[in-house]
Amino acid sequence: MNADNYKYSEITEQIIEAFYKGYNALGYGFLEKVYENALFIELVAMGLFVEKQKLIKIYLISKEPQPAPSFRQGLPESRTQGCEK
Repeated sequence: MNADNYKYSEITEQIIEAFYKGYNALGYGFLEKVYENALFIELVAMGLFVEKQKLIKIYLISKEPQPAPSFRQGLPESRTQGCEK
């Protein structure tokens, strides 16, 4: 992968590396929550600040905006600035 072509290539590589560390340690067959927890542990071990299942508002296209609850999962703080808290 040519990391110079992407805006967040460094953090993206760290996240992918953390995912594979957790996945390779656990193997396949677990529920998503198990892999989410493994990813969280690996990202924190890399020194990244991570929040789990942070509620954010998503506005759907309609006549009147209605907030639809959604969650962002395990995103490092430095890349989630600007999201509503």
